[in-house]
Amino acid sequence: MTGRHRLPEDWQPERVEMLNHSGGAYALEWSAPTAAGSWLVRITRLDGGLEVVQAIIDEDE
Repeated sequence: MTGRHRLPEDWQPERVEMLNHSGGAYALEWSAPTAAGSWLVRITRLDGGLEVVQAIIDEDE
């Protein structure tokens, strides 16, 4: 898999889940795969709003 950072400004996730971890609480957001096989992913730490990961993940064939 390869990845690029910076999701489109108007991106809206299709699925959001909350994860409570010993290091803090996180929001996990992602899309269904696009026609090109890419996944859009964002992980945000909820206490303080720190964005941990924001990327477009491409599946290599």
